[in-house]
Amino acid sequence: MQNNNNWREYADNHKPLVYTDRQPLPLSKHPKDLDFSKIVGNTTYTVKSHFNSNANESLLGIVLRWLDDGTDISEQ
Repeated sequence: MQNNNNWREYADNHKPLVYTDRQPLPLSKHPKDLDFSKIVGNTTYTVKSHFNSNANESLLGIVLRWLDDGTDISEQ
């Protein structure tokens, strides 16, 4: 993707490789209710998510900017 401004057009025209018969989830700047727990063996892992509602950029925007800039996040 060459330009962050074209992401919505790209997403609207995107066709999945595998048809799953599921409805796509709407994009939102601040996802709701992403907390979950997963039991592996005798250990329960709990994930709590926190988002800054005053942020100017969404996670999708950050990742798209990294892709466009060629940012190397492998050592962060």
